[in-house]
This record gives sequence, structure tokens and C-alpha cells, in this order.
Amino acid sequence: MDNYRDKWQILKTFDSEIESLEFVSPVRGWMSDFIPKDKNDLPTGKLWAKYKQSINRIQITEDGGKTWKILYQESSGLIRHLQYMKETGWLLGIKVIACEGQEHPLHFMLYRSKNKGYHWEKVGDLPYSTKGFYFFDEHQGYAWTLGQIFATSNAGNYWQPIASMDIIYKKGRISNIGNNQFIYFIENEVVVKLNSWKNSRVVLPLPENFKPQDILANPSQAIVYVIGLQNNKWCLLAYKNDKFISTEALPIQEKEFDVEVFAYGKDLLNLVGSTASSFLKPYYFYVRDKNGWHKESLSGSKNFEQFAYWENHAWAVRIALLQGKRELLRRDMIASRRMS
Repeated sequence: MDNYRDKWQILKTFDSEIESLEFVSPVRGWMSDFIPKDKNDLPTGKLWAKYKQSINRIQITEDGGKTWKILYQESSGLIRHLQYMKETGWLLGIKVIACEGQEHPLHFMLYRSKNKGYHWEKVGDLPYSTKGFYFFDEHQGYAWTLGQIFATSNAGNYWQPIASMDIIYKKGRISNIGNNQFIYFIENEVVVKLNSWKNSRVVLPLPENFKPQDILANPSQAIVYVIGLQNNKWCLLAYKNDKFISTEALPIQEKEFDVEVFAYGKDLLNLVGSTASSFLKPYYFYVRDKNGWHKESLSGSKNFEQFAYWENHAWAVRIALLQGKRELLRRDMIASRRMS
């Protein structure tokens, strides 16, 4: 029979603050981090000080996160929220610079690198306080803040607000399923599929009394998942070609559960999430394999800050609260054979 070896492994410890991770295979990934110019004088006070008084770095790994090479560093801004464009080979990132004394002290711009992160150039501007973005080609892409979605057709030279939303799918990975140039988000407890360039808006059918909380996707199976509450119980809905195909009860017992990352494989679906009760919130790791769902607690005196995934591989950054150091962890869900 098949069984799955699943274990979190500490890969490396960092003194810097890690802003984003992006992996494009089990071995290749990028990291954006920053360190104070003076380690004895950490940036405090206003938000812009964090970006003004630090050195930003872009690092790459070719062995799954065990070792990292610094490709780029500067002190005039912070590049974060990385996206690798498979079609062009570009690496895109949000660059934030401090503008002290202005009405909006932070300026958000879209930057790109054509050589894996060694050099960066400005492409266009981004809406103020952009939290994430996703580009489909050299010109068309989405960006989102906490409450709005924007679209551009000219590489970020102009952004058109197209929708308000409650929750948007993280990193726009859902765009890898089927037709390009669409995005899923939750608006007023309704799941919406939107293509702003084709004026296409589809509302996914939901069961009665179902309240959506997050959207997941498995590009290898072309399935969209919606996680939510139905009669105060957690459920996972599955859609293919925007049609409802199944519902599944989840073993999540927490009433307030925030899904922060998911990894997928042919026979796997893995959820990492946390409660929203406090800073020292416990984290949980749920795994669905051929034998059903399994739960593991990741609680303790460490707080998780960043997650990344690639198919059945998941990475996480957690901070040791007393020391201030950050640990990079990886978990691989590997199918293996054993005699029964």
C-alpha cells in the first residue's frame, strides 16, 4: 500500500526579516528579506522607517532551501511579493520605498528582473498599499489591496478598480487552471470568477447556508476548492469547469480558522492554517491522502509568518519570539511503498 512520509525539517536560521518566498520547483526558489543598517537600532515608530532604515536583499536557492545565494541588495527600498513568470522567465516584485513627509509615506511600484533576480528595473506603478499581484503576460495583470481588486492592460501604467472583495485567493495561483486572465474572490459571501478584459463574471453555486471563507486550487487536477462553514461545520467544496462536483466534511474543530497555505499532489491536499485569537496563535497542519484526513499541531512559542508551496512541497518561515531569529522549514509529502 502507499503511505506518505511527512515531516517538517528546519533548513536554515536567519537574522533578517523575511518578507516573501516564491518557489517554482521542489529545488528552486527566491526569498526577499531585509536587515537593519544598524542591527543595534531596529526600525521603530512609523511604518516608513521599516523600509528606509534597512537593506533589502533577493536570494535564490537551487537545493530546496538548504543554501541561499545573495543576488541583489540595496538600501533605497524593499522588493517583496515575488512572482515568477514561466512564459517570459521574468521575476516580478512589488518595490516599496519610503516617502517621508508625504500624505502616503510609502510608494508601491512594479519591478521586474530578466536575469533571475540579479538586476531589477521599474515597469509601472501599483495601487497604494498593494497586498499582492499576479500577471498573466507582459501587459495584463491584477493587483489587490485589503478591499479592492485592480486590473491593468498596459504593464501597470494605469490601474482600473474592478471589484471590491472580502477574500481573494492568495498569489493568484488559480489563474493556472483553464482559461488565463481570470481571478476568483469572495464578495459578500459569494464566490466570483472574473475576467475583466472579457467582461466575464461567473458566480459559483453554493449549498444553502454555506459561508465561504477561502479559495484553493489544484492546477494538476484543474479543480477549484472553496473552504467554508455550513451549519457551523467546516466543509470543502470542489468545482470543475465552474460546476459543483462534491462536498467533503473537514476535521477542523476551530471556529475561527485561517487557511494560510495549501499544497497539492495527485492524491494529496494539505492545509496549513491557524486560529485568529492572538499573536501566539496555534497553527495546524491538515493532510488528506488516500487514507483520509490527518491533523498535526504546530503550536508552541514560535509564530509562523510566511508560507510557500510547490505541488506536494511546502515551506514555512517561523520566528522564535524570544531570540528574534527566523527559521525556514520545509515539508515534503512523498509517496513511498511499504509491505503490509
